[in-house]
Amino acid sequence: MYITQAALENYLKRALATREVSSFALIEGAAERAVNDYCDTTFEDVAETSRYFDGGDQEITIDPCHTITAIASINYDKSIINEYTDDDYVLEPRNGNIKDSIILRDGRWPSGHKNIKVTGKFSSYYDEVPSDVQLAVMMLCGDYFNNPVGLKSESIEGYSKTLAGKIERDEEIKSILGSYRQVLL
Repeated sequence: MYITQAALENYLKRALATREVSSFALIEGAAERAVNDYCDTTFEDVAETSRYFDGGDQEITIDPCHTITAIASINYDKSIINEYTDDDYVLEPRNGNIKDSIILRDGRWPSGHKNIKVTGKFSSYYDEVPSDVQLAVMMLCGDYFNNPVGLKSESIEGYSKTLAGKIERDEEIKSILGSYRQVLL
């Protein structure tokens, strides 16, 4: 969960109604998924998984990863041929916490299709959800709770209210999330 109910209430400057409280987890989850999909990553700690990459060169480009626990070359039946230690390879970039390539110190990785097994935590972010990502989720949730029917403007007895349309709000959210977006070229 990227935001709490209390944080949303603080953002909205009001308490959620009983019917809103019951739907908070659903709305927050939908907003979280929308942000993750737009950025093509996840911001919470992820479980350790194994992914397979092509060998044949000295360097392997991997999915963004912040923790690598094992690297091995494997056979077609996924049996391990060779396990590599930290002394065998260098993670790049060296000055960054998130790694996106592995360079074999001596020679080339064994040639093959999906024959290098890398086990680790594949995510572009770790620790806590960045505050601007939390803000984007809060804005999406706030839009829903303040305007669940998508009303743009209303006028009652001389009092009028105009809300930003979905497209205008989306541009603001896209601007906030722009630096986190993973774009493959």
